[in-house]
Amino acid sequence: MNNILKEADMYAPLKKFLERQGFNVKGEVKDCDIVGDRDGHVVIIEMKKSLNFKLLLQGSLRQKLAENVYLAIEKPKKSHFTKEWNDKKYLLKRLELGLIFVSKDKVEVIIEPKEYNLKNVRRRNKKKRESLIKEFNNRTGDFNSGGVSKSKIVTAYREETLKIAYYINENGEISIKELIKLGCTKKTSSILQKNFYDWFKRVKRGTYSLTDKGERALRDYSDVIENIREKEIEEPV
Repeated sequence: MNNILKEADMYAPLKKFLERQGFNVKGEVKDCDIVGDRDGHVVIIEMKKSLNFKLLLQGSLRQKLAENVYLAIEKPKKSHFTKEWNDKKYLLKRLELGLIFVSKDKVEVIIEPKEYNLKNVRRRNKKKRESLIKEFNNRTGDFNSGGVSKSKIVTAYREETLKIAYYINENGEISIKELIKLGCTKKTSSILQKNFYDWFKRVKRGTYSLTDKGERALRDYSDVIENIREKEIEEPV
Protein backbone atom coordinates (compact mmCIF):
# COMPACT_ATOMS: atom_id res chain seq x y z
CA MET A 1 0.00 0.00 0.00
CA ASN A 2 1.22 3.55 -0.77
CA ASN A 3 1.31 5.29 2.60
CA ILE A 4 0.21 8.89 2.95
CA LEU A 5 3.18 10.96 4.15
CA LYS A 6 1.26 13.91 5.59
CA GLU A 7 -2.29 15.21 5.97
CA ALA A 8 -2.00 17.50 2.93
CA ASP A 9 -1.42 14.44 0.71
CA MET A 10 -5.01 13.38 1.38
CA TYR A 11 -6.48 16.58 -0.03
CA ALA A 12 -6.33 15.81 -3.77
CA PRO A 13 -8.05 12.39 -3.65
CA LEU A 14 -10.70 13.67 -1.23
CA LYS A 15 -11.37 16.70 -3.41
CA LYS A 16 -11.90 14.41 -6.42
CA PHE A 17 -14.19 12.22 -4.30
CA LEU A 18 -16.51 15.17 -3.62
CA GLU A 19 -16.25 16.64 -7.12
CA ARG A 20 -17.45 13.34 -8.60
CA GLN A 21 -20.61 13.85 -6.55
CA GLY A 22 -21.13 17.31 -8.05
CA PHE A 23 -19.70 19.40 -5.22
CA ASN A 24 -17.70 22.60 -5.65
CA VAL A 25 -14.73 22.04 -3.33
CA LYS A 26 -12.27 24.34 -1.52
CA GLY A 27 -9.64 23.69 1.13
CA GLU A 28 -9.03 25.41 4.47
CA VAL A 29 -12.20 27.46 4.75
CA LYS A 30 -12.79 28.93 8.23
CA ASP A 31 -10.54 26.28 9.82
CA CYS A 32 -12.34 23.42 8.04
CA ASP A 33 -9.92 21.17 6.13
CA ILE A 34 -12.25 20.57 3.16
CA VAL A 35 -15.61 22.16 2.34
CA GLY A 36 -17.92 21.04 -0.45
CA ASP A 37 -21.01 22.91 -1.58
CA ARG A 38 -23.67 21.57 -3.94
CA ASP A 39 -26.64 23.89 -4.39
CA GLY A 40 -26.54 24.94 -0.75
CA HIS A 41 -25.92 21.44 0.63
CA VAL A 42 -22.67 21.63 2.60
CA VAL A 43 -20.29 18.77 3.35
CA ILE A 44 -17.17 19.06 5.51
CA ILE A 45 -14.23 16.65 5.71
CA GLU A 46 -11.73 16.83 8.56
CA MET A 47 -8.41 15.02 8.11
CA LYS A 48 -5.89 13.43 10.44
CA LYS A 49 -3.27 10.73 10.08
CA SER A 50 -5.25 8.52 12.48
CA LEU A 51 -8.52 8.49 14.37
CA ASN A 52 -8.09 10.30 17.66
CA PHE A 53 -10.02 12.39 20.17
CA LYS A 54 -9.07 15.70 18.53
CA LEU A 55 -10.50 14.52 15.19
CA LEU A 56 -13.71 13.32 16.87
CA LEU A 57 -14.07 16.70 18.55
CA GLN A 58 -13.45 18.59 15.29
CA GLY A 59 -16.03 16.47 13.50
CA SER A 60 -18.63 17.02 16.21
CA LEU A 61 -18.09 20.79 16.13
CA ARG A 62 -18.35 20.87 12.32
CA GLN A 63 -21.85 19.36 12.57
CA LYS A 64 -22.96 22.82 13.68
CA LEU A 65 -22.01 24.10 10.21
CA ALA A 66 -22.79 21.37 7.69
CA GLU A 67 -25.39 18.76 6.80
CA ASN A 68 -22.85 15.94 6.59
CA VAL A 69 -19.38 15.58 8.14
CA TYR A 70 -16.74 12.99 7.30
CA LEU A 71 -13.57 12.14 9.21
CA ALA A 72 -10.77 11.09 6.86
CA ILE A 73 -7.68 9.20 8.00
CA GLU A 74 -4.82 7.33 6.39
CA LYS A 75 -5.87 3.79 5.59
CA PRO A 76 -4.78 1.55 8.49
CA LYS A 77 -2.13 -1.05 7.72
CA LYS A 78 -4.14 -3.72 9.54
CA SER A 79 -7.72 -4.84 8.94
CA HIS A 80 -10.51 -2.70 10.33
CA PHE A 81 -12.66 -5.79 10.86
CA THR A 82 -11.55 -6.22 14.46
CA LYS A 83 -13.28 -5.72 17.81
CA GLU A 84 -11.32 -2.52 18.42
CA TRP A 85 -12.34 -1.06 15.07
CA ASN A 86 -15.93 -2.26 15.42
CA ASP A 87 -16.13 -0.31 18.69
CA LYS A 88 -14.70 2.80 17.01
CA LYS A 89 -17.17 2.52 14.14
CA TYR A 90 -20.01 2.08 16.63
CA LEU A 91 -19.02 5.37 18.29
CA LEU A 92 -18.83 7.19 14.92
CA LYS A 93 -22.30 5.96 14.00
CA ARG A 94 -23.65 7.16 17.34
CA LEU A 95 -22.06 10.55 16.61
CA GLU A 96 -23.53 10.47 13.07
CA LEU A 97 -20.07 11.07 11.57
CA GLY A 98 -18.79 9.51 8.35
CA LEU A 99 -15.45 7.73 8.07
CA ILE A 100 -13.13 7.65 5.06
CA PHE A 101 -9.88 5.72 4.59
CA VAL A 102 -7.41 7.37 2.20
CA SER A 103 -4.37 6.05 0.39
CA LYS A 104 -2.55 7.90 -2.40
CA ASP A 105 -4.65 6.32 -5.12
CA LYS A 106 -7.87 5.36 -3.36
CA VAL A 107 -10.69 6.77 -1.23
CA GLU A 108 -12.82 4.24 0.67
CA VAL A 109 -16.00 5.33 2.44
CA ILE A 110 -16.30 3.07 5.47
CA ILE A 111 -19.23 4.86 7.10
CA GLU A 112 -21.63 7.30 5.48
CA PRO A 113 -22.55 10.21 7.76
CA LYS A 114 -26.12 10.86 8.74
CA GLU A 115 -27.53 14.32 8.31
CA TYR A 116 -27.19 15.80 11.75
CA ASN A 117 -30.44 15.87 13.71
CA LEU A 118 -31.29 19.51 14.40
CA LYS A 119 -33.61 18.43 17.21
CA ASN A 120 -30.53 17.44 19.20
CA VAL A 121 -29.04 19.81 21.76
CA ARG A 122 -26.13 20.84 19.50
CA ARG A 123 -28.11 22.94 17.06
CA ARG A 124 -26.47 24.24 13.93
CA ASN A 125 -24.84 27.63 14.44
CA LYS A 126 -26.57 29.84 11.86
CA LYS A 127 -24.15 32.75 12.16
CA LYS A 128 -21.02 30.60 11.81
CA ARG A 129 -22.57 28.60 8.97
CA GLU A 130 -23.38 31.81 7.08
CA SER A 131 -19.81 33.01 7.69
CA LEU A 132 -18.45 29.71 6.33
CA ILE A 133 -20.58 29.89 3.17
CA LYS A 134 -19.76 33.58 2.64
CA GLU A 135 -16.03 32.87 2.86
CA PHE A 136 -16.44 29.87 0.52
CA ASN A 137 -18.35 31.88 -2.10
CA ASN A 138 -16.05 34.91 -1.93
CA ARG A 139 -12.99 32.88 -2.90
CA THR A 140 -12.55 32.94 -6.67
CA GLY A 141 -10.59 29.68 -6.75
CA ASP A 142 -9.20 26.88 -4.62
CA PHE A 143 -5.64 27.90 -3.75
CA ASN A 144 -5.33 25.90 -0.53
CA SER A 145 -4.66 22.24 0.02
CA GLY A 146 -6.48 21.03 3.13
CA GLY A 147 -4.04 20.31 5.94
CA VAL A 148 -1.49 23.00 5.01
CA SER A 149 0.06 25.56 7.35
CA LYS A 150 -2.38 28.25 8.45
CA SER A 151 0.16 31.01 7.69
CA LYS A 152 -0.17 30.50 3.93
CA ILE A 153 -3.95 30.16 3.69
CA VAL A 154 -5.43 32.21 0.83
CA THR A 155 -8.58 33.66 2.36
CA ALA A 156 -11.09 35.83 0.50
CA TYR A 157 -9.51 38.84 2.24
CA ARG A 158 -6.02 37.87 1.10
CA GLU A 159 -7.35 37.39 -2.45
CA GLU A 160 -8.82 40.91 -2.44
CA THR A 161 -5.55 42.31 -1.10
CA LEU A 162 -3.53 40.48 -3.75
CA LYS A 163 -5.83 41.86 -6.44
CA ILE A 164 -5.11 45.38 -5.23
CA ALA A 165 -1.38 44.64 -5.16
CA TYR A 166 -1.58 43.25 -8.70
CA TYR A 167 -3.20 46.40 -10.11
CA ILE A 168 -0.78 48.68 -8.27
CA ASN A 169 2.10 46.67 -9.70
CA GLU A 170 0.60 46.91 -13.21
CA ASN A 171 -0.16 50.64 -13.05
CA GLY A 172 2.34 52.13 -10.60
CA GLU A 173 1.18 54.74 -8.10
CA ILE A 174 -2.58 54.69 -8.27
CA SER A 175 -5.61 56.12 -6.47
CA ILE A 176 -8.30 54.16 -4.64
CA LYS A 177 -10.89 55.49 -7.09
CA GLU A 178 -8.91 54.14 -10.06
CA LEU A 179 -8.42 50.75 -8.35
CA ILE A 180 -12.18 50.38 -7.88
CA LYS A 181 -12.72 51.27 -11.56
CA LEU A 182 -10.31 48.45 -12.48
CA GLY A 183 -12.43 45.92 -10.59
CA CYS A 184 -11.29 46.04 -6.97
CA THR A 185 -14.04 45.92 -4.33
CA LYS A 186 -15.50 48.72 -2.23
CA LYS A 187 -13.37 47.39 0.64
CA THR A 188 -10.27 48.66 -1.17
CA SER A 189 -10.05 51.86 0.88
CA SER A 190 -10.27 49.95 4.18
CA ILE A 191 -7.73 47.32 3.04
CA LEU A 192 -5.20 49.97 1.99
CA GLN A 193 -5.63 52.08 5.12
CA LYS A 194 -5.35 49.13 7.52
CA ASN A 195 -2.49 47.67 5.48
CA PHE A 196 -2.69 44.41 7.46
CA TYR A 197 0.11 42.66 5.52
CA ASP A 198 2.32 45.76 5.17
CA TRP A 199 2.19 45.46 1.37
CA PHE A 200 1.27 49.08 0.61
CA LYS A 201 2.80 52.52 0.98
CA ARG A 202 0.77 55.74 1.03
CA VAL A 203 2.26 58.17 -1.48
CA LYS A 204 -0.24 60.95 -0.93
CA ARG A 205 -3.87 61.21 0.12
CA GLY A 206 -5.81 58.36 -1.52
CA THR A 207 -2.84 57.17 -3.62
CA TYR A 208 -0.69 54.11 -2.96
CA SER A 209 2.32 52.16 -4.22
CA LEU A 210 3.78 48.75 -3.28
CA THR A 211 6.35 48.00 -0.59
CA ASP A 212 9.06 45.36 -1.01
CA LYS A 213 6.81 42.97 0.95
CA GLY A 214 4.00 43.64 -1.52
CA GLU A 215 6.23 42.87 -4.50
CA ARG A 216 7.38 39.68 -2.81
CA ALA A 217 3.76 38.66 -2.16
CA LEU A 218 3.05 38.81 -5.90
CA ARG A 219 5.77 36.19 -6.39
CA ASP A 220 4.81 34.10 -3.36
CA TYR A 221 1.17 33.86 -4.50
CA SER A 222 1.83 33.56 -8.23
CA ASP A 223 -1.06 31.08 -8.68
CA VAL A 224 -3.55 33.63 -7.34
CA ILE A 225 -2.06 36.37 -9.54
CA GLU A 226 -2.33 34.14 -12.60
CA ASN A 227 -6.00 33.52 -11.76
CA ILE A 228 -6.56 37.30 -11.55
CA ARG A 229 -4.90 37.77 -14.96
CA GLU A 230 -7.05 35.04 -16.53
CA LYS A 231 -10.26 36.58 -15.18
CA GLU A 232 -9.13 40.00 -16.45
CA ILE A 233 -8.86 38.52 -19.95
CA GLU A 234 -12.24 36.76 -19.66
CA GLU A 235 -13.99 39.83 -18.24
CA PRO A 236 -12.19 42.98 -19.47
CA VAL A 237 -12.89 46.13 -17.52
